[in-house]
Formats: sequence, structure tokens, C-alpha cells
Amino acid sequence: MKASYIPMLCFALFGFDSCSLVGMVLNGSTKIRFSIDEAFSRGMSPVSVNTVDHPRLLDSASLPNELIWIDASDPLATIKRATLSAGINELTLVKGGVHLVGFVYNPATARSLSRSMTSAILTVGNLQILTAGLDSVPLSTIADDTLELGQLEETGTGYGSTVDVGSISTALGYDETSIELFGTFDNTLMKFLNPDINSDGQFDQYQFFSWKFRAIPYVDLKKTDFDFVNEVMSPDFTFRMTDFQYVLDLSNLSGYPIRESTPELDDISMTLIRADGSTRSFSSNWVNNGQVYFRPTEYTESISDLPEDGAYYISLPKAPEAVRNLTITNAVFLKPNEGFIGLPFPIIHVTVNENRETTGIAWKWMIRDASGYRQASQEEVALNIRSMHFSWELRENMGAPIIFTPADYTVSGEASLTSFIYDSLVAENLQCLFIDCVDLGWNYYKFNYYMNGSDSPSQYGDLE
Repeated sequence: MKASYIPMLCFALFGFDSCSLVGMVLNGSTKIRFSIDEAFSRGMSPVSVNTVDHPRLLDSASLPNELIWIDASDPLATIKRATLSAGINELTLVKGGVHLVGFVYNPATARSLSRSMTSAILTVGNLQILTAGLDSVPLSTIADDTLELGQLEETGTGYGSTVDVGSISTALGYDETSIELFGTFDNTLMKFLNPDINSDGQFDQYQFFSWKFRAIPYVDLKKTDFDFVNEVMSPDFTFRMTDFQYVLDLSNLSGYPIRESTPELDDISMTLIRADGSTRSFSSNWVNNGQVYFRPTEYTESISDLPEDGAYYISLPKAPEAVRNLTITNAVFLKPNEGFIGLPFPIIHVTVNENRETTGIAWKWMIRDASGYRQASQEEVALNIRSMHFSWELRENMGAPIIFTPADYTVSGEASLTSFIYDSLVAENLQCLFIDCVDLGWNYYKFNYYMNGSDSPSQYGDLE
């Protein structure tokens, strides 16, 4: 389940590269089976849902004619495809993955063409496990070889199974508590089911460009916010966001040179369309190595309500034609002001010597569920988090952080920092200590443990 933090490449062979897997059970795989409602299979339209009212639903006007699926936990993930059959459908999914399954209308398939000449490939909805609140199929390495999901029901945002939650969690290989909590997180993975973000009627991965769209919240996490020894958060603890950015990673940005901290780039824009139809504008002042950063156009606007769910429309007029106008729907995010429910995050303990030099760091994983904050299990961390490391920003050399990466970040642990690499980590020389976490949806959380230049060094660590 773990994956290093590297760009997600989306290259694949032309055609239905996954058809050979349908109906087969491979070693280390689970075959899932589900059926479609008879009325639906006879050609009746699915439930009519307006995209504005349900921003997680890309399109409701067209009947799906294909299935797509992708393993969100795989950093080299590609979309696989199969024809949607009336009646029983079977897919073979790799164990140890978190799989998103989408119901797609592909105009080219409807017309028996190699590509659509008139309209985009649209995801009508996704496969859901309603009793567990899941928008994905998370398979452990010990999941059953066969998973019977039964006849699916139409929902406002897809097609759902009502198999008993106890039975489904056992079949998936996870305990019921972990599965239900993961169900509060996995809707943030729905953006993986955007097969055609440039709306040209071709699957993006066949055009040899890759993308990620993510949020970067900067959040304070102070020593006084928790009791490290007893693994509890302070009664009045809330996440305090100090900064925020959206980032689009795009493999083909040849029309834009690196531009850092420049005035607002008028040629780049992004618009959010919310569920109620209202909009919000974002602009960019930073393009760097295939990444475009966005902030609210009006810098006086509050960021406390970010990130927001909805559809994002991005204009890059100087980019190659294939990526000038992009649409990313099903964008759902965890919210700092809601306590990041379902997201594991580490609390830390820093030790210093009498010279205020950093000599060690320890970390424990916490998570918030419906009852409050508690210690997270290794299983929960591995399900949700791709990577974690610590980075110290120095006052004397800003922009060149000192980084420490645990050998196994999924377990709570501690480490001595005795190498000469860490000699400069003197409390008075530190601007801040970031705990950098990347979740399964590639969102990047920067938990600021230290100072922002204002807190007393005594808030940093404890003497050995």
C-alpha cells in the first residue's frame, strides 16, 4: 500500500488494455462481481441529477457504456477499461490496492469509432458500497479471492451495493471500524475518475500526458496542542490554517518557463463552480517545473473555507493545445475546519541538548473519528498516507530545508539525529519545522510545528 512520493505517470497501450483480465482471477487478485438493474440494462435513463446540484457527478444525461477502474494507491496508476454489460459484470482487481470504479459514457464506443469527434468522455457515476459509506474498493493483501456485490442500486452519484457491512469488511480484509472510517476519506479520491480532462473525446493517458490536482494546506500544530506521552489532543484543539494553495502538476507545460514569485500571471486562470452554481476565481503567480500554483484572485479573501469541493476549470492559453483548457470534476477535499476527519496525522516530540541543538525526534500517529481524536493504527496510516517526512527551515538559509525521512513512516517511532547533517538545527536558528504528509489523493499537508519566527524557542523541544 505504501508508495514513494513520485509523479504519477499515466502511459498505457492503445485500446482496451484490460479486457484480457476480465473474467480471470490472477495470483494476488480479487474478482468482484455485480449486476445492473434490469430496467437500466434495457436502456432506461439513470436517475436524473444536475451536475451543479451534485458536483461529484460528472454527467447524468448519457447512459454509461463502459467501466473504468484505477488503483489510487499505485503511483504509476493507469485507467483500465471494459465494456459495461447488461446483467453481471466482473472485474479483476489487485489485492493491496484502493480501487475506484467508474461508469463511463464514451461517445466513440456508442458510435463504434476510435474516438469521439463531438464530445467528451464522461463519468456518469461510481461504484459505491453503501453500507460502509465507501466510494472505493480497498482490498487488503488478505482479501477474499471473490467479492460478490450483488445487484447495484442507483444513487444520486453512482451505483451502490447494499451488502452487509460486516460481510464486506471481512471480504475486503479490514476490520469494520477501519473500513467505515476510510469511508469518510475515500470520496476525496473521486478525482481519479476524470478520464478526459481536456474534453477532446480521447482518454488522456493515450495522449501521453499525466496530471495531478491537489490541495496544500499549511496548518499550525503546536507543542501545546497535545499530550505526546498520553497520546491525547488538548480539549480546545482545532487545526489552524495559516496558508493555502492549489497545485496542478502537468507533464506537458512547455509553453510556460519557470516563473517564481512573479506578479499575477494574467494568462493563467482557474474557476471553481460550487454545488449551488456560484463561482470563485483563482489566479497563479508561480509556475515551477511542471507545476502551476493557484491562490484566490482576491488576496484579501479568507482562506478558512478552503479547499472547496466542486468542479475546477483551468485555462493555460500558452500551453500545448492538448492541455490549454482542462476540467477537473469530482474534486472533494478534507477540510481543516472540520478536523480532517479520517486523515491520520503525526504528533511529535523533539529532544534538544543543553545547547538547544536538536538530538532526536519521535512521532505518533493520531486520527479523528466520529468520537474524537485517538491513536491511528498502522493499517489506517498505510491506507491513507503515501509519504511523511520532517523538514526544518533555517533562518540563515531559507529555501534549503534539512530533511529527515523515517525508514517506515506508517508506524510510530523515534530517531536520533546525531549526524553532522543536523548540526545546524539549533532552536534559535529555526524558522519552523514542517511535518510533510502526502495522502492517497496526492494532497500535501504541511503541519507547521514550530515558530513562524515569533514563538519562543522553549516551545520547540524538551531537554534530554
